[in-house]
Amino acid sequence: MGRAIFAVLGGVFGWILALNIILAIGILAMGADRAYFPDSYSTTLLWNGFMLFGGLFGAMAGGCLCRIIAKRPGPVLFTALVIVALTISSVLAETIERSRGDETATASEAAVRPADEPFYTLPFKSKFPLWVMWGHVVISGLGILVGGGRQMNPAVEKE
Repeated sequence: MGRAIFAVLGGVFGWILALNIILAIGILAMGADRAYFPDSYSTTLLWNGFMLFGGLFGAMAGGCLCRIIAKRPGPVLFTALVIVALTISSVLAETIERSRGDETATASEAAVRPADEPFYTLPFKSKFPLWVMWGHVVISGLGILVGGGRQMNPAVEKE
């Protein structure tokens, strides 16, 4: 039981770490000018696609780590469910915030992105389209399942 709990936690933290590393490398390589529209925190199609692509590989890394720790498939499914629940709650919170239309949301959408803003502050201010956020839910869940699948980890099956 303890190994399964540790595997789920390892899978979730592995997903978060891998995703952040992939996206940090992406924003550094791409630059804020190609990832965001000029003077805006709205993301471009290029960055949205990269985020979904990075989300898939980050989730696969988390699923693989979970399977290696657990040495059985059950915790991988639970990890996928946890990650889907986390991402759905994030999307719903963002949807509710956008639908309120209060002064806070309007002010953040109207904010002008300075050209010299550090890349590490951008994720907290980014405005992603909702289709990207819902796509991230699906891709993260599937990535965990694929990364934790038997065919992806033949060395684990031999132990």
